[in-house]
Amino acid sequence: MQQEGRVKHILVFCHRNSIMNQWRESSKKIGLTLKDWESGLNDEGSTKGPDGWIVTYQGACRNNKELQLSLNKWPQKETLAIADEA
Repeated sequence: MQQEGRVKHILVFCHRNSIMNQWRESSKKIGLTLKDWESGLNDEGSTKGPDGWIVTYQGACRNNKELQLSLNKWPQKETLAIADEA
C-alpha cells in the first residue's frame, strides 16, 4: 500500500515493549522504519522521519494529548493504524 502511494504513515499500537521490538525488526525486513513514538517525544524531528511509529497502549494513554498532536501532522487518509491484539 505504501508503494502504491495509498499509505504514507503507519501507526502500530501493541501491548508490550517486546512486541514493539518484534514490529521494529519485522518492518526492517520489508524496508520500513518504525520508531518507538515515546522515545521521540522530545525530538524536534528531522526532515526524513520514520515510516511510522510504534506505541504501547499504556504509552498512548499516558501521553494521549501529545500523541494526538503528533498524529495531527499526518493526514488521516494517508495513515494506517494497526491494533496488535495478539
